[in-house]
Amino acid sequence: MARDAADPAAARKGMSGLGSQIWIAGLAGLMTLMLALQIWAGFGVISSTRAVADGDALMRETDSLLHLLQEAEVAQGRYLRLQTAGALDDYRRTRGSAPVAFGQLAHLAEAEQADSGAGCSVMTAMLEEAFRSMDRVIDLRQARADDEVLMAAEARQMQAVDLARQQIALAQTQIGQRISARLSAADENFTIAAGASLLGFSFAIPSAIVMFRRLRRSREQERHLRLQVEAANLQLESRVAVRTAELLRANRALADANAVKDRFLANMSHELRTPLNAVIGFSDMIATEMLGPVGNPRYTGYARDILASGRHLLALIEDILDLSRIQAGRIDIDPVETSPRQLAAEAMSIVSTMARDAGVEIVLEADQAPDQARLDARRVKQVLINLLTNAIRYGSQGGEIRLGIAPAEAAPHAVRFVVEDGGAGMTEAELARALQPFEQVSADRQRRAGGTGLGLPLTRLLVLAHGGRFDITSRPGVGTRVVVEI
Repeated sequence: MARDAADPAAARKGMSGLGSQIWIAGLAGLMTLMLALQIWAGFGVISSTRAVADGDALMRETDSLLHLLQEAEVAQGRYLRLQTAGALDDYRRTRGSAPVAFGQLAHLAEAEQADSGAGCSVMTAMLEEAFRSMDRVIDLRQARADDEVLMAAEARQMQAVDLARQQIALAQTQIGQRISARLSAADENFTIAAGASLLGFSFAIPSAIVMFRRLRRSREQERHLRLQVEAANLQLESRVAVRTAELLRANRALADANAVKDRFLANMSHELRTPLNAVIGFSDMIATEMLGPVGNPRYTGYARDILASGRHLLALIEDILDLSRIQAGRIDIDPVETSPRQLAAEAMSIVSTMARDAGVEIVLEADQAPDQARLDARRVKQVLINLLTNAIRYGSQGGEIRLGIAPAEAAPHAVRFVVEDGGAGMTEAELARALQPFEQVSADRQRRAGGTGLGLPLTRLLVLAHGGRFDITSRPGVGTRVVVEI
């Protein structure tokens, strides 16, 4: 019987020990589960926070691209209105920063989400098309294209820019949705972790405190990121507003400067021409002895020198004023029916004395010249005189200058003028320098040939203002060839 009584006690003790083991095992399992749940939720919050940061960086980059597109539009519009080199440089500088921005966008898209690259590639392609359409409009404006062609190009530009903006807006919407989803996921993870901490509070207070602090820091980071996004948006809006105000002020200043320049040109044209015409007229009267003998023949020689110098100075002033008008986009072209062959003959007659003194012969090749063409006779004659004068100055003594006239190949109603000389020629660097206003190929040539450095630049601008084509090639020791199609 003692053995029988001991057996239930031993059984109860064994069951109690087994229950303790089960409870401890259950407690350990529960704590392990709580710990695992807390760790999983904590890493979920951290991952979501990082993803939100990546999405925010991508969102800021798309804002930068939108701002870059707006700046490019403003710079292009200013150039189309003003037609100045400074405005074109501003556009090119803004346009040149696009490839770097595209590369940064691709990098951030790859970091933000694996499938974001495809959407960003589409956005990049549309932005590149928008920039190419802007470049096309500028090229057409520089080439003086027809209004219909220019308007069609501008319409394509507006369509491309609108599509790019729509794609940016779509991408920003998608990014914002992903950020919101990640923030929601972070909130859900936070809720799960907090519940697990409360459930395991009585089992692992220190662990719960540590995890709770960690989760609280994560939530503060999320709130901080939200504040950063809001601050960045406000800052961007402020920058756009400031930039817009600056552009408006700059446009007003440019308009005022152009008005002042126009008044200056009008005043200078009158103030310089009036006394020069008087000097030229009176010296011509003295040189030709219109009112009777002067007396000493040396006086008539001096009068001829004064007359030649006055005409040279008047021509120089005319060139400078024409150059200023063309650069300001205010040159007047008045095409009428005229004979290209007659214009060439008149230009050759004007430079004949200079050619004879230089020992150069000018040969006219006009067998294929059209009888009539719509040209601005005064401007075309000015172009031919400038080209022939340059050829005479830099040609070889005893050499030959050929002036050819024929219908243009590309445009049936245009005329093609070709001036060729067998002079010293120029290198590519010298040719580029010769096409810049007031520049000389070299100081040595300037001393030997003279000139102001306006001939070729002014000729090129006159041809382009006429809606024509200007092409020049030169080789040292061979000569220079200029082709003009008007």
